[in-house]
Amino acid sequence: MNWLVTVVGIFIVGFLAFGTYRVKTEAIQTERQLVAADEAIGKAQQRKRMLEAELAHKSDLEWIEKYAKNVLNMKPIRAKQFIQTAELDRKFGPVMDFSSDYASLTHSREDFQ
Repeated sequence: MNWLVTVVGIFIVGFLAFGTYRVKTEAIQTERQLVAADEAIGKAQQRKRMLEAELAHKSDLEWIEKYAKNVLNMKPIRAKQFIQTAELDRKFGPVMDFSSDYASLTHSREDFQ
């Protein structure tokens, strides 16, 4: 009977040791995942701040004007380039109705069933 208690005791201690080892290993792995996720969040926040700064810089009207002039070779708009809405037909011709062409290009739901 004494040997049975000893064997059961050893089995219980072994089971507890193995369970403790698994819990500790999983805790270490979870901690590594948390550290990696925290680093990824930090990098994403840093990238977001950089993109916000770039957006603020490129939204500046002076920067847009310089970019349009130097890169896109655009010139400031002149007054004679403006046109009244009533003069559009005279200058560019009547507006064409493309709705019938568009209707022939689109499909109804029944076409796909």
